[in-house]
Amino acid sequence: MSSLVFQSKTIHPLRVYMVGHQPKRFDWPEAKGDLIAILGEDPGDALLAVPASTVNDSGYGLVRQALFNSALRTDGILYRGSGPAIIMTQSADCPFIVVQAEETGDVVIAHCGKYALRPCKERGCGNMVDMALSYFPGVDPIRLSVYITAGICGSCYTHEQDLSHTVPFYNRVDHGEDRERGEIDLIQRIKHQLRFVNIPEANIEIDTRCTRETPQLSSHRRGDASRNTIIVRVG
Repeated sequence: MSSLVFQSKTIHPLRVYMVGHQPKRFDWPEAKGDLIAILGEDPGDALLAVPASTVNDSGYGLVRQALFNSALRTDGILYRGSGPAIIMTQSADCPFIVVQAEETGDVVIAHCGKYALRPCKERGCGNMVDMALSYFPGVDPIRLSVYITAGICGSCYTHEQDLSHTVPFYNRVDHGEDRERGEIDLIQRIKHQLRFVNIPEANIEIDTRCTRETPQLSSHRRGDASRNTIIVRVG
C-alpha cells in the first residue's frame, strides 16, 4: 500500500498508514467500509477512534481501552496485545503519537493537538503525551518506540492573538513590517517532551511532512473539509 508511512523495527510488528482527503467519519459501519476500500480486505478486529475537536467534546483528554467493531469518542486508544488488530482515527492538521512497548507490544495512540498538549488538571497527569506514557509504568524509556504522524508545521500554524499565557510552547516570531505573529510547533513540542523523559532520539521517528504544505494530505488551515485517515495495524 503506497500510504504506508511507518513500520516498527521491534519484535511486535506495527505499521502505520496515512491516507489524505478522506470523508470525516463518526460511525463504525462507514469507517469499516473505508478500511475495506483502503486495505483491500476485511479489517477483522478494528475500531474507529473519533478525537475531540474542542475541549468541550466528549472524549477530550481520554485514553480508552480498545473496543473493536465500534466507534469510540476519545483522544487516545490503549491496545494491549500483539495483534492482529487495526485502529483507525482521523486528523485535519494535528499530529498523533503512536507509542509501543518493545517487549510487550502494547500500544497507545494519542491525538496531540494544541489543546491536548496543554497541561490539564482534570486529567491528573499533565497533557496527552504524559497521559499516553502513563500506560507504560515501570517500562524503561529506552524500551519505548514512538512514531509521530504528519501534522501542521510551526510556520504554517500561526496566530495573531497572543496565546503565550495559555499555550506554553507558543512562540512570538518577527514577521517583518514591524509585526509579530505567534507560531505553534506541535511536533517539536512533542519531541521535546519525549526527550525530556529520556526516550532516546533514535527511538523517535517523525513524519516531517506539513499537512498544509503537502497537497496529498488534508488541512483545515488550507480550507479542506476532508480528513487524513490514520490506520495503525498491529500484528
